[in-house]
Amino acid sequence: MMKHLLELNSGRRGRVLMLLGLALLIFSLCKLYSMDSFAQYIAPAAPETAASADPGADAGDEDAADPADTTANTDPLTAQIKAWNEKRTEMGGTVPTGMAAVAFDTSVTTALEQNQMSTLVCVGEGWLDVHPHFLTDGWLFTQTDYEKGNRVAVLDEKLAFQLFPTDEPVGAQLQIGENWYTIIGVVRADTSAGDADPDTGRIYIPLNTAAADRIQAHYVLMECREGGDGEKRALQDVAADVMENDGSYWDTDKEVMRATMLVRLLLIVFALYLLATCLKIWNRRTVSLITGWNEEVRHRYFKTMAAKVVGLSCAQLLGYAALAAAAFGILRLLIAPMYVFTEWIPEVIVEWSKISQRLTELLRTAAQTARYQTRQIAAIRLYGALTRWGVICLLTGVVLFKVWPGKKTKRMKNED
Repeated sequence: MMKHLLELNSGRRGRVLMLLGLALLIFSLCKLYSMDSFAQYIAPAAPETAASADPGADAGDEDAADPADTTANTDPLTAQIKAWNEKRTEMGGTVPTGMAAVAFDTSVTTALEQNQMSTLVCVGEGWLDVHPHFLTDGWLFTQTDYEKGNRVAVLDEKLAFQLFPTDEPVGAQLQIGENWYTIIGVVRADTSAGDADPDTGRIYIPLNTAAADRIQAHYVLMECREGGDGEKRALQDVAADVMENDGSYWDTDKEVMRATMLVRLLLIVFALYLLATCLKIWNRRTVSLITGWNEEVRHRYFKTMAAKVVGLSCAQLLGYAALAAAAFGILRLLIAPMYVFTEWIPEVIVEWSKISQRLTELLRTAAQTARYQTRQIAAIRLYGALTRWGVICLLTGVVLFKVWPGKKTKRMKNED
């Protein structure tokens, strides 16, 4: 009974699956291609040692002792900041680059005992260029704040409203751990930098301040935005050196292309089929025109039909030129991944030793026991999974709508 019902409704179910597949593809592809382009290296933060900075220092005093320059600060984050600042110049400075440390579930308290959990983002110089923020009140960090590690903070609108529902936040003070920070600005809420909970407000402080106050972060991030392959490779090398290869490198352009590879393959197959069909039709038209002209020239002078022959010949040549351009576009679509996934290509493609070495490197990268990722990378992988399910639904729907009803009709005819 169920089998009979399935056969009777296969066409309708095929249409439903095709519509569902198209909806999933449109949604996921729109989300994937709206992702920002950046390269990112993420690593777990090392445990901090006990704080040696004076917790009673004035939060707004820019002339206070510089915690970033003291020789007593030998904790891992301080060493990583120093190494990053020294090696950052190797990247050329043509694209925005920055370093940040992120701590989730950080408790912040105001002078009026208002308390909230937030995501603490400790930003180094250049991070706010990598992740621009719209300033709604006050100002952002100055060069002095970054270098001296002043205890100043910038809130996003969400956290500012939670902590100061009726008061002006700029100029007020709040406590993070044992230290008090002066609020200097408010920015529009954002969900970048790997938020664990996008509904949690965010607070930004200088990275040197976090190192001096021994704030325990969860992750350390190094990013560059909209750079070419050279800048991204330089970021990967520099970040891996700074973090001693204890992290994961991500390139959003690569991840988006990886997530859409199945769709690209289907488009190439469909485009080749369509190109072959159009070429076949155009060849038939060309043969038909030549045959007609041969027949017509027996009864008319060629001079009287020359204009017609030249015009139609030019039209045919334009058609072949369009088909050649389409073939070139398909070829570019086919080889584009080779320009993005350069690690796939061995140094010498005719030597088996080089090919085997490159395969070993790829397998070693894929077999990492732990890979760290931010919320943006997790979103790309989720939309990639939706893309694959959309393709599966679409192809299954085509089979049910086209193939299954045909088999059923043929079987019924055989039974009759």
